[in-house]
Amino acid sequence: PGHRRAPAVEAQWSAFSQASKLWNELSPEVQEAYKRMSAGTSWSGRDVFTKSYLSPLVIHLE
Repeated sequence: PGHRRAPAVEAQWSAFSQASKLWNELSPEVQEAYKRMSAGTSWSGRDVFTKSYLSPLVIHLE
């Protein structure tokens, strides 16, 4: 509120919202698997899930 999103952010906003909703619907076991995938990176399990949802072809966990 009170500010405008950049056009690139605005373009993916609905997909980001959907990814957030889907993360909350994942079982604890699947969420834990994403958390394990993110171990040793600066990303959270939720970050890995969201990135893979928005850009499903390639994920770099560096």
